[in-house]
Amino acid sequence: PLNFHQEVERLFRSWLGGQKTLPAFSYHLSHRELGAVVGMWRRRLQGVQVEVVAWKGAREVQEIFQGKLDELFLELEILEARGSALVLALSQSRFPIEEALLNRAMALAESWCTAGVGSEESEDRGVSLGLEEFFRRKLHEEGIEIDVRASAISSRAAVTNHCLLVQKNVVVSPTEAERLFHHEVKAHLLPRLNAKGERAPAAIGSRESDFAEEGRAILCEERANLLGLERRQELAWRTMVTHELLGGERPHQIFAKLRQDSDSEVAQKRLVATIVRALRGGGLCRERIYLPAFLAVKDLFQETPGAEAWLKRGRWSLFWAKAFAKSGVQFS
Repeated sequence: PLNFHQEVERLFRSWLGGQKTLPAFSYHLSHRELGAVVGMWRRRLQGVQVEVVAWKGAREVQEIFQGKLDELFLELEILEARGSALVLALSQSRFPIEEALLNRAMALAESWCTAGVGSEESEDRGVSLGLEEFFRRKLHEEGIEIDVRASAISSRAAVTNHCLLVQKNVVVSPTEAERLFHHEVKAHLLPRLNAKGERAPAAIGSRESDFAEEGRAILCEERANLLGLERRQELAWRTMVTHELLGGERPHQIFAKLRQDSDSEVAQKRLVATIVRALRGGGLCRERIYLPAFLAVKDLFQETPGAEAWLKRGRWSLFWAKAFAKSGVQFS
């Protein structure tokens, strides 16, 4: 949304006052303009036929392409339903999570949510730096050639297949900058860059590859000792907020319930931002997958260590990374 940060401020004041205000987002495209774009892409995708010549592994490749095509059609449905109640149901189809895994994630979220963020000490607290300039310098030091663009995005940073987007004029602590580098560059960007040297399946990716990416991104943060108390609380809130939304709770009710674990205005505003983030476009987006994906990735790497190599070289789901690691199949 164009007005994400303004809505966080407005809803923070409103919910503190006990009001039942809902987000009122504005977007780059109107519903009519969005409908035209969705229609164009739907026509293009409908013209795609998945056909693979007979060779060893052809069935798997065809299944990968067809699964990705189905996922893209679902993405178009979500875009078309922007702002409506239908988005919640479509988001669950887009990001399915097994009940047992979700229960484990909820238990982890509850423990992280009450970990006592206020007790955390940081040597760089009060120190800030420009994130865009940090990324440019760090990418140069690492020898990674990629375009960095300042953008009016709601998150601090995000990646595409072609560039790294950074929120305009955002400043963060040195520790947070390092965390974002591990998350966005090492977990999200590098697999995309590595996939350019692979054949089509790795470059295009498989269905549910974003689930695997987000799980490994959190693991990268943990391995670098950058998964601090505040970050853990944020991830816990994402899981708990989406769980409450799917259970029928209203946003202001969720804020009232979870703010009990936040004794400062700064923390409560972060909670509001988490709730608003989960409501973008009509609901959930990918907020519900972070902790379940984190647990699922750790499970997979323990069971099948070779699977991580596949997640580093392209956009694969946990299912395909495991299958490829066990079979020894190659696409390059």
